[in-house]
Amino acid sequence: MTVSDLLDSIGNVETELLEKAERPEKPHRKIILMIGSLAACAALAVTGIAIAQNSRNMWLFPKIRG
Repeated sequence: MTVSDLLDSIGNVETELLEKAERPEKPHRKIILMIGSLAACAALAVTGIAIAQNSRNMWLFPKIRG
């Protein structure tokens, strides 16, 4: 490949491709926010179930002091 062939190849690149290559890709914020909110909801649900189970056991089987 000669220098003129290389320059001809570079000259045939579409401007849209050059503009797309210059723009940095943004992280997928929607996906990150969705996964984070699902994890938070799951943590709240697990915590609520644990508290409910603990309080239910306290009322059903109270500790007898004596």
